[in-house]
Amino acid sequence: MKKQDYTFFENVKYLFSYTVKRQKGFLPTLAASGTTWAFYPLIFAFMPKVVLDLITRDADMKTIIVTMIILTLTLITLSLVDGYVAKSQEWRFKDMLMGWRERRMEKAFTMDYKNLEKPDVLNLMERAIYVTGSEHDGIGAMYNNFTCIFRNSITIIVTLFTIATLNPLLVVMIFMCCFGQYKVLDITKKENKKKYMDVMPPYWRKIAYLNGMTNDFEYGKDIRLFNMRPFINEKNKEVNHGAHIISKQMFNRWIRCKEGMSLFELIELLFLFGWIAFGCIDKSITVGNAVLYIGVATAFSENVVQIFDVIADIKRANLEVCDYRKFMDYPDEEYDNSIGEKIEKLDFDSFEFKFEDVSFKYPGQEKYALEHINITIPAGERLAVVGMNGAGKSTFIKLILRIYEPTGGRILLNGIDVRRFDRKNYFRAFAPAFQSVECFAMPIKQNVSMEKIEDTDNKRVRECLDKAGLDKKISSLENGIDTEMLKMFYADGIDLSGGEKQKLTLARALYKSADVVILDEPTAALDALAEDRMYRQFDEMVKGRTAIYISHRLASTRFCDEIAIFEGGHIVGMGTHDELMENNKTYREMFDMQARYYKDEADGEVAVNE
Repeated sequence: MKKQDYTFFENVKYLFSYTVKRQKGFLPTLAASGTTWAFYPLIFAFMPKVVLDLITRDADMKTIIVTMIILTLTLITLSLVDGYVAKSQEWRFKDMLMGWRERRMEKAFTMDYKNLEKPDVLNLMERAIYVTGSEHDGIGAMYNNFTCIFRNSITIIVTLFTIATLNPLLVVMIFMCCFGQYKVLDITKKENKKKYMDVMPPYWRKIAYLNGMTNDFEYGKDIRLFNMRPFINEKNKEVNHGAHIISKQMFNRWIRCKEGMSLFELIELLFLFGWIAFGCIDKSITVGNAVLYIGVATAFSENVVQIFDVIADIKRANLEVCDYRKFMDYPDEEYDNSIGEKIEKLDFDSFEFKFEDVSFKYPGQEKYALEHINITIPAGERLAVVGMNGAGKSTFIKLILRIYEPTGGRILLNGIDVRRFDRKNYFRAFAPAFQSVECFAMPIKQNVSMEKIEDTDNKRVRECLDKAGLDKKISSLENGIDTEMLKMFYADGIDLSGGEKQKLTLARALYKSADVVILDEPTAALDALAEDRMYRQFDEMVKGRTAIYISHRLASTRFCDEIAIFEGGHIVGMGTHDELMENNKTYREMFDMQARYYKDEADGEVAVNE
């Protein structure tokens, strides 16, 4: 990926253009909040001066009491208004942050699948998650900092004029001390971004993975049965040790920062109180004014320090927003106009696929997973893909599905290069069922329909579950198809066995009722007889559609129109079962080797055609 550089002002425009669209009231509440925030400390500083001046002038008690009541009511009013505005701004701010998270998730869901296997993309994604994970980091920090800048600026302007009329030199001295604190903080934050934030994402990813093992039911069995605890603990210690060293350096960095800032703060206080002390001694400053000067100077100093702190933090947050934008702008595979005009819809009654000298190797790999594949899958026919593990069967399926694009050669759908079709619409043409079944924390019926609750056809869900062989399981559940799966959101969520999950994925494929059906060893958890029976039942259900079946059990795919044998990334045989048994030594040896696990018949062949 070409490195993207975003300027501060580009990032500000990027943030606030979305802000105006999602939350129009955010900027008005920001202005109201800044106004109330600015005047509250000023009135608080003026209160003791006014009261002390009245006392020293021997004002009557009624005047003093009325003045105090007015000032107190003003403070209370400002406090109530500020509280209301702050709460209004808070929920708007949280909604904004939620919107940025939604955009980041949408990018992760829609980006090219192959990018999810690249470490640099995963690190960028980890940073993008961090940037939207807290109010104090990344995008959240930018919003908070802009709010602080607006508030502090108003306070500084008002206090600046007040102090300047008394002693301009005091303003310069306070400003210089505040600037010194800012430089210490700015240097620390830049160093922290470079030596902590940019280094930690791989550690966070590894820690999250290791932590995930502790509460993942699927890992639990293997960890106990194979005594993986010592290995995992050792790996955990190794990762945590690396993260600890970097974190320790970060904490030491902030300790040094605090020490440097405290030094400048001490110089500022010595100068301020020294000036006031001398003024009180030579009678040029009254007690009331002394209190006022301390209050106003303190408010000015605090707000200048805060605004410098905010500026330093904005620089840090701006770099993190750049990380977010780099992830959001990470390029997907661009459409190549040289292959022809892009086709949005797939308006076909039948689907024929043709591989023309297709080769493919995974990103970062030297060896090809598939080489020079030439095969045609006629419309409405059933192709079985067989071969040993690592032969290239699943890669072949991923290329048809366009999860990956060929490294060389091309794939045609009804004579058209598949790269010309809109990928989102292309996906809709397929009903896949994979060996690795993912169940989601939502009701069973949604795990079948993969649609919103209101769009799910309950009757159709039940029919598909019945055909897939899950009718008994569903009827045994109190809430039937409305039963929640997994325990992520609901304590009564259930899990399914390996075989039940594979039946669920078959029901999912049936429900989609797409034009092309692909079964990538979804019945591996079933025994040979059950698998054969399932394949044949499923084949009856999808009659007339183009279908591709993958199985490591050759006997289960004998009913297919044609069988392709994959070995070492090549197709080493094509034909019907009988033709391959007669003419292909590789297929015959594989079939005979598996025959011992099936029921023997009198002639020595395996028959599982029940």
